[in-house]
Amino acid sequence: MRKTVMTFFLLQMLFTTSVFCNKHLDGYYLFVYFTGNQTSKQQICYALSSDGIDFVPLNGGHPVIASDSIAVMKGVRDPHILRGTNGWFYMVATDMDWTKGKWSNRGIVMMRSQNLLDWEHHTVDFHQRFAGTEAAKVNAVWAPQTIWDPAAQKYMIYFSLHSEKDGLYPQDAIYYTYANADFSDVEIIPKRLFEYPYPTIDADIVLDEAGIYHLFFNTWGGRWSITSEIYVYRFA
Repeated sequence: MRKTVMTFFLLQMLFTTSVFCNKHLDGYYLFVYFTGNQTSKQQICYALSSDGIDFVPLNGGHPVIASDSIAVMKGVRDPHILRGTNGWFYMVATDMDWTKGKWSNRGIVMMRSQNLLDWEHHTVDFHQRFAGTEAAKVNAVWAPQTIWDPAAQKYMIYFSLHSEKDGLYPQDAIYYTYANADFSDVEIIPKRLFEYPYPTIDADIVLDEAGIYHLFFNTWGGRWSITSEIYVYRFA
């Protein structure tokens, strides 16, 4: 097991991990992000908000976790953080350095923490993890996110996959897998989450108070868009 420790002082506040959490229960909202395409900017940063709208960068806007300590490619993008049902915090990110090429991404970083300071971290290289399968041909595993699947009683990790022309994933599409019990690896070969005729990336699943899972994603289909389609997805 590998761990990384943030070296800056955090205010003694309770953080939430999503703007969908109730502020009065948890105190503040925590936003995780990266800032650009240069290697030095593909790092995990924190920002804090009292209302979920206006965020103030922590640590002077400098990274709180160094990518070269957690990622194979020495860069991370698209970090996503989730407060788990067990009180742990779970973070996933794209293991990638854009300066090495758009299609240089072969996997993800998986992390968990009990206090937002000390992080256990592991990498999943799809070329190695799924050697001998179509999943080993991917050249993009983008924008991973995590959500609890109550039916499976596991954390589901979903992301967009893309591979070379002779691979199974010639067009960006959303796939999912499940994390193992200690969030150090994935358990199954990725499966298609839903069918869509155009490329799909940057998926986000939100659970509402009625128990319905709303899936948001970006698609272009011959046109670039910021907000495109909304799907409703229920776990089987």
